[in-house]
Amino acid sequence: MTEKSIIVIGAGLAGLSAGCYAQMNGYRCHTFEHHSKPGGVAAAWKREGYLIDGGIHFLIGHRPGQPIFELYRELGIQTDDFPTLITYSRFIDEASGVSLDITGDLERLMHDLKAIAPADAGLIDDLVAGACAMQGSTILFEAGTGKPPELMNPLDLLRQFWSMRRTFKYFTGKYAKPLANYALAAHSQLLRQTLENLFLPEVPVWFVFMLMALLADGQIGLLPTGCRGFVMPIEERYKALGGTMTYEATVKEIIVEDDRAVGVSLIDGSTHRADVVISAADGHSTIFKMLGGRYVTKKTRERYCNWKLIRPVLMVSFGVAREFPDDPHMSFIILKDAITVGNQEIVGFSLRIFNYSTGFAPRGKTVVQVMLETEWDFWNDLQEDRQRYEAEKQRVAKKS
Repeated sequence: MTEKSIIVIGAGLAGLSAGCYAQMNGYRCHTFEHHSKPGGVAAAWKREGYLIDGGIHFLIGHRPGQPIFELYRELGIQTDDFPTLITYSRFIDEASGVSLDITGDLERLMHDLKAIAPADAGLIDDLVAGACAMQGSTILFEAGTGKPPELMNPLDLLRQFWSMRRTFKYFTGKYAKPLANYALAAHSQLLRQTLENLFLPEVPVWFVFMLMALLADGQIGLLPTGCRGFVMPIEERYKALGGTMTYEATVKEIIVEDDRAVGVSLIDGSTHRADVVISAADGHSTIFKMLGGRYVTKKTRERYCNWKLIRPVLMVSFGVAREFPDDPHMSFIILKDAITVGNQEIVGFSLRIFNYSTGFAPRGKTVVQVMLETEWDFWNDLQEDRQRYEAEKQRVAKKS
């Protein structure tokens, strides 16, 4: 059989993985990446002896028992030394002094939640029941690593529904709605704020059930060398398979002939052709720029124009001259007194402590990362006046 070629645009996790599987399936793959290194949003950087990680917080399915574990192996990722997450997060309420750990011990979690919110016993039972129902389940990962939906026949769909029979109800009704909606049923403000901040408030309730089940199953791991330690093995695997990588190569246009992608042209004027083109760049750049908007449907345009964007988050990392051996890697602090940042009231923030590996900071020191919601437009407009910009930064720092 004549060897076929593939061009992949972008060397983020999706692009690197696509390149690996292209090579594994007999294609000759060439990946073009705009940046000087791989990983995309899975980014980390060095600062004066500290490793600042702005990417992946944790990994799911890092132990045998989940289909995604085999996918990691195929991509060259060895998870044997990844520490298993015991406490997902600690919620601290400044006003009451109450502290709550979200752990994989679901019996303990149920007891602790009822202790702080006895009036919400029914909601807490429902929450833990959903997590228990999903323990040991592999259906979510089988759906993601198995046959694509567009290639499934009626028998495949029937098999999938049968495998979901134990958990099917948790993917419908109130459990398919945003977590923020589910949290509204809580009488306790502390429980409501805890639920809303277990992950993003917009995720469906079943996602949190899955997360808690994975935690209980010991299937959530931390990355001891940061997200770079996750990205680089995939790049090495891709190159070992014979894949070609070109960095600092920005794709200007996807070449289309007879409504079929046949190559790319770069901003340096060069063109490269292939039998197949895969864009692992962001959707907006692919659809509206590289394809020139020629294949935009009404539904696609409405999505990009009207869908609600994820809320902007400010992330600040500090090198702290002490260690935190007994603290969980993540906490959420509910402030006693809300602070105003720009035009937005901040009632709490996340605190990430990189205390699970010696690779993030010099001996005796720790990287501590603060994340809080903020407004993009406010800060973007304010930076044009550097004096006002710096004054607002100082005001927020003193207030917090």
